[in-house]
Amino acid sequence: MNSYDRIMAAFRHEEADMVPITEFGVNEKVWRALGCSSLYEWQQKAGYDMLVVRIQYKKSNDDGVYYTDEWGVRFKRNDEATGHATGHPIKGPEDIGKLILPDPDDPFHFNYLEKAVKDFKKERAICFSTRACFLWAVELCGMDNLLTLMVTDPEFVEDLLDKILDNQIKTVTNAIKAGADIIDDTDDFASGIGPLISPNMFKEFIVPRLTRFADAVHAAGGKLIKHTDGNVNKILDMIVSCGVDAYHSVDPTAGMVLADVKKQYGDKITLFGNIDCGNLLMFGNREDVKKAVIKCIRDAAKGGGYVLASSNTIPSSAKPDNVQAMIDYTREFGKYQY
Repeated sequence: MNSYDRIMAAFRHEEADMVPITEFGVNEKVWRALGCSSLYEWQQKAGYDMLVVRIQYKKSNDDGVYYTDEWGVRFKRNDEATGHATGHPIKGPEDIGKLILPDPDDPFHFNYLEKAVKDFKKERAICFSTRACFLWAVELCGMDNLLTLMVTDPEFVEDLLDKILDNQIKTVTNAIKAGADIIDDTDDFASGIGPLISPNMFKEFIVPRLTRFADAVHAAGGKLIKHTDGNVNKILDMIVSCGVDAYHSVDPTAGMVLADVKKQYGDKITLFGNIDCGNLLMFGNREDVKKAVIKCIRDAAKGGGYVLASSNTIPSSAKPDNVQAMIDYTREFGKYQY
């Protein structure tokens, strides 16, 4: 059984020859410390069963510190994979003319995907990572402003979300046509203490659009992973009801308990994650990682439907040896022996 078969078995809720492992992002400092010259090289060296390829956007006005992306949002670089938005072009309805929608047919967005498909199609599962609509609206408007507009001008927000969603549906449809097996939707919906918006607002603004996104991915022939870290206990029922195939990251530092999620939803969705990418990978040691890996496998692997990964992505502060330990112990203890 190869890596592709392993991941597809997880989506079918079947036990494969071993528990699959993947990672949704690894900081450059970590993969360089592990002897690689690119993230793509590290993914291969690590033996991840699913390759995750992020959408690429062109940058303009790039001075090495600040840049503007294709959405017209100004970012400041930091040590992690994504920069910090410092300018939000849309303040309200009067700025809708400033909305820039990237061309969903631009081959640049799929450069790394095409390479992964050429190198590994049907050998490893290939996942294309982007957003549906919520976090792009946050970047365009600013979080506080967007949440205010949801109350003061909900029709404008719904129109904005729909415009973004239509664009992203075309984008992920193209990604699947190009060979992606899986789409990863990286809209975050929660903080460590709970959802960013009330369950009622989530039902109004997000559920119909996440359902449309899932339906579009399925119509194109793909699977959908819904990523959101944070505590989503109050909205997880609604997320599952949208028809997503999988949920990442079952964040332990936010109070998400893998065993409980498996018990409640394990027959409906595939689960990814739950290895603490913060305290554990930064301050723990190999023995701590070993215990965490074994616990995840015992809590979620039985019956299939589980892929081991971190609780978000691997940050620059993670110990490289702990990252390697995740892989080593998953292969050692992930033989479905409980």
